[in-house]
Amino acid sequence: MTTTDDEERAGDEGVIDDTTNKNHEKASGCSTAKLAVLALVLMALIGAIVGAVVGTRKSKEDESSVQSSSTTTLDDSSTMTVDEITASPADTFTTVAPSTPTGTLSPDTGTLVTAYKATLPSFTQTSLEDDTSPQSRAFTWVTFHRDFTTMPDWRRNQLLALSTFYYSFGGNGWGRAVQNAWLDDTTNECQWITPAFLDSFSVGGAGTHNLGQDSVLATGTTTAAATAQLPTCNDAGEFQHLSLSYLDVRGGPNAVMPPEISLLTSLETIDIRNGNITAVIQDLIPSQLGDMPKLTTLDLAANAIRGELPADVIGLLTNLQTLQLGLNSIMGEIPSELGLLSSNLQVLGLSSNQFMAPFPDATLAQLVNLQELYLSHNKFVGPVGAGFGMALTNLRMLHLNDNWLAGLPTELGLLTQLQELIADTNPMQLPLHPELGNIGASLRTLHLNGCGFTGAIPSEFGQLVGLQSLQLDKNALASSVPVQLGNLVQLTNLEFTDNQLTGPIPSEFGRLTALTSLLVGNNGLTAMPTELANLKNLVELGAITNWLEGTIPSEFGTMSNLKRLMLSDNNLGNTIPTELGLMSDMEWMYLNENQFTGTVPTELAMLSKLQILLLNTNQLDATIPTLLGQLTSLVWLYLHLNSFTGGIPTELGMLTSMEEFFARQNALTGPIPTELGAMTNMHKFNLRNNLLSSRIPSELGLMENLHWFIVSGNAHTGPIPEEIASFPNLSEMWLQDNELTGELPANLGSLVSSNNSLIVFNITNNPGLAGEVPAELCTLASLWFDCSDSLCGCTKCACSR
Repeated sequence: MTTTDDEERAGDEGVIDDTTNKNHEKASGCSTAKLAVLALVLMALIGAIVGAVVGTRKSKEDESSVQSSSTTTLDDSSTMTVDEITASPADTFTTVAPSTPTGTLSPDTGTLVTAYKATLPSFTQTSLEDDTSPQSRAFTWVTFHRDFTTMPDWRRNQLLALSTFYYSFGGNGWGRAVQNAWLDDTTNECQWITPAFLDSFSVGGAGTHNLGQDSVLATGTTTAAATAQLPTCNDAGEFQHLSLSYLDVRGGPNAVMPPEISLLTSLETIDIRNGNITAVIQDLIPSQLGDMPKLTTLDLAANAIRGELPADVIGLLTNLQTLQLGLNSIMGEIPSELGLLSSNLQVLGLSSNQFMAPFPDATLAQLVNLQELYLSHNKFVGPVGAGFGMALTNLRMLHLNDNWLAGLPTELGLLTQLQELIADTNPMQLPLHPELGNIGASLRTLHLNGCGFTGAIPSEFGQLVGLQSLQLDKNALASSVPVQLGNLVQLTNLEFTDNQLTGPIPSEFGRLTALTSLLVGNNGLTAMPTELANLKNLVELGAITNWLEGTIPSEFGTMSNLKRLMLSDNNLGNTIPTELGLMSDMEWMYLNENQFTGTVPTELAMLSKLQILLLNTNQLDATIPTLLGQLTSLVWLYLHLNSFTGGIPTELGMLTSMEEFFARQNALTGPIPTELGAMTNMHKFNLRNNLLSSRIPSELGLMENLHWFIVSGNAHTGPIPEEIASFPNLSEMWLQDNELTGELPANLGSLVSSNNSLIVFNITNNPGLAGEVPAELCTLASLWFDCSDSLCGCTKCACSR
């Protein structure tokens, strides 16, 4: 805060108002003694008035005490004299604290203070009897405000409410950026919270506390983003929106919403979402909130609020349109008094708490104007009653997921304005209601995952023509897929994995050209239509673990936006279409566990973004294409359980991002290329059961991130390289069933001593190996070697030499 020369002198000489300062400067011929007397008189006068302000003046003895010490408390850690009240904050605080008011008191001001105090509500006057209360500290700050004598009472009340809020919520412990903006009487209070300031903390801005999608869903529409754009005050300077979302408004271990907040008679919004508040809910909803005719939004979501909803108060908040209390630890049941908010309440967010009670049908059915209801992640039990669906005809958002609900009413089909119905993870175990199709074109999101639904997918769902996301995963649905779902041309996401659906994927799905994700895995589907190639926006196609037959349509090569093609564990056969090499955005290609034959198309080498290529467990033969060495983004390459012949291409050594390379159980011949040592990010290296020969390259020791090293069941010769005996992160080494010879490396013990992850070490059936097994290896749970005259060690095979 900038101080004038007069203010600096006031801090040095005592509290002297501007007029006195000017007269003092103009006076001539006055002696130093006279000035000192004048200063003492003014000090005595001010001390008496301050005593009246804080309500401690009960006798002349008290007045004398105040005159000599003149103290009042402004923060939790500092007791300040009247002289200090007018000093610059930098002179009195070593940490951030509220800016000290620059105003002064005169005898006339004292009378005004007394008169103003008399106008305050009785609950405030009672709190003022305690000198240490937030109200007393706030009252002192307000009465010393530079504009106190000239401002109208409504503004005095406004400042009193805001400063009491500051002290009640432990303002001195707030984050520095928030704290610096408050209690500065050189700045209008409407500027304490500015849109530009909030912008840097609100959703999407710098400093955002990212709660993730689940948290946003749990509490409804993200209030912070909206309230950050609202003006703090109206044109008359009256506070309208107290918006502190995503700021560090901690409030100490037991924050209290002061009843003085009701003095903000034009206030429409109290928004302290994700403010790190630890408090009891009863202390944050004083009954006086019910006396605020313009208060329409109360958002305390995403804090650490506990306790039960106060039944005697909640029904008083009849003007509220939005009540957000999600992502806290509120428990118990929803009081029936909540139904008294029926006239105005439109948004109710209670998700992610600890409510444990029967679903409150009767209470919620009274909220006939409700548009958004969020009750996810609690423990509401029982079925949702019919009256709920019949009454809430204005409902647009309904989130009931992750509760213990036993069923949904058919009457939900009456909610023709509903846009989102999310009821995942409830133990319903009932058929899906065809009546849900009566909701019609308004519904955008229908998520019913993990509910144990049985029977068929109702063909009536084809009437939900506005649907954008349909998820029916992890149920017990057992029927064919209704062709009517092909009418849902606005769908971007369609999922029904982990069910018992049978028959072909409908060719009508080719009309769903807006789809970006189609996931139908873990069912009994039998055919994949060529029409799916029409889905040019598709990013993800997953149909793993079905009974799909035939081949992959070559037309799939035109799906240029496809990133993930997952067709594992089916009965697909014939050759892999060369056209798949045209999928320029492809990142994951799962073709494993099918019946593909022939060669790996060299055209796959054009997939420069490919990270995962799974071709294992097919009937592929011929050689591994050398062009695969061009797939420099590749992380996983699975070629095992095929009939590949020939050598391992040296070009694979260029795949330096590779973490997993499996080529076991083929008919590969020749040596392991030394170039593979360049794969320094390798975690799992498995070449078991091939026809590989020659020495194990020492260059493989460069794979310092290796966890599995498996080259068993080949014809490797020569000694175990010392370089591979020092892998720092190794958990399994399988060298058995080869033709290794020579002494065990002296540094083998370091496989244990240098890390605690080694579990398996197997060198059996290598009759040419000799030496003593290091004692460090004897501690392994899985240690295998052939005890002989030349190879010994550990207790069970003591060496005789």
